[in-house]
Amino acid sequence: MSAAAVHAAAADTLVMLRLATAVTLTLALGACSGAPDSVSTTAPHEHSRTVATEWLATTSSPQAEMLADLTVTESEYLAALADGADCVRAHGFPTSSLRALPDGVRTDFLVHNEGRSDEMHTVWNRCRSEHYTAIESVYLAQHAVWRTRHHRLPSGTLVSSGQLLIGAGAAVGVDGLLQEINECEVSPDRLSIDPQAVVITDEHRARENADLVGRIGSTGQGGGAATADRVMRKAGLARDVPQLRAFLRPAAEVLDRAYGSGQRILLEGTQGSALSLYHGEYPYVTSRDTTVSGCLAEAGIPPSRVRKVVMVVRTYPIRVQSPAGATSGSMAREISWREIARRSGISYSELLKAELTSTTKKRRRVSEFDWQLLQRSASLNGPTDIALTFADYLTVNNRDARRFEQLDSATIRFIEEVESVAGAPVSLVSTRFHLRSIIDRRTW
Repeated sequence: MSAAAVHAAAADTLVMLRLATAVTLTLALGACSGAPDSVSTTAPHEHSRTVATEWLATTSSPQAEMLADLTVTESEYLAALADGADCVRAHGFPTSSLRALPDGVRTDFLVHNEGRSDEMHTVWNRCRSEHYTAIESVYLAQHAVWRTRHHRLPSGTLVSSGQLLIGAGAAVGVDGLLQEINECEVSPDRLSIDPQAVVITDEHRARENADLVGRIGSTGQGGGAATADRVMRKAGLARDVPQLRAFLRPAAEVLDRAYGSGQRILLEGTQGSALSLYHGEYPYVTSRDTTVSGCLAEAGIPPSRVRKVVMVVRTYPIRVQSPAGATSGSMAREISWREIARRSGISYSELLKAELTSTTKKRRRVSEFDWQLLQRSASLNGPTDIALTFADYLTVNNRDARRFEQLDSATIRFIEEVESVAGAPVSLVSTRFHLRSIIDRRTW
């Protein structure tokens, strides 16, 4: 579908997911050949850029128009695009607001395919109080904002007045969802839950904790077991839960009304595209297809409705901590947080505090940038734009940058390589832990 055809659709849709390089999974493709054994002490990723340049000489980079109807991004950009003001960042290392977003990026509908607690997104907002537990609000006096961690509702819930929808593909933990609904003061008039969403039970959590937690490092929140029961036609659905009755509306009907009135829709997926049950490194995957096409299918949104694909790329890929005596999966070239501290100039203690998983509070593993993973993720998801996060992990000096040309020269060269391999422009760059931390290069 051409860009003109997409814009002519009855309603524009932004699909918000996470890119593989922004999360904890790398594909079983092996490291790029020719990577040196030593790492430069003066230019982070310089060795990776060399490998990428050599690889590009023999590999056709993906084209930006490939699946150009779709969108992938991380939760920080989701909230920013939803409201045009406050912004979020996943993985417990929040950033903040985009400086001046055009009014056209504001959305009328926030759609999420999740309702369980193994995903948690950290959101900046200015209107919370201390008395919230399900969403883990923390007041940051130095910024006069609240840092709120969402488990179940769309990440833009508190920074947007848009309607909310949890799609049929969601796995819903009822008690936690109801608590978060109450604490976020979300009314049935604002939130719709598809009756077909599957319900997570204590038995589902027990099954995962008895097996997957110790075998592959799963969070053990029950979503996989609930989905398995759904496949076997024995799971309970949201339509079976009286407490959810006021929120139940078929997603197809809700979305059809939105299309008909020309509303803008933002779809937030779950986890990273390379954690896909089908396209990831099995068995070190999640229980669903996390690519753009998979999340669209679970939400019930056709590709022709989608306008932009913003793929979030993390400067150093991460994985959850491996369980004792097992592994959470392979990484192209694993390094330590102490090495990141040495390269970047960020204190080691700051990195250790930031790089804990949001749900299980486990230390993350970290790897050199994986160029093949970037290419594979771009091929799967077809980005029209890329958002680069953790630019300060390349050098702490990037925290002072307010414009693209103020970034470290090695960082700019790295971004140029990312654009070449992914076949899409790096339109957003996150530089630091602050309320003014995103360099916006978008033309839309």
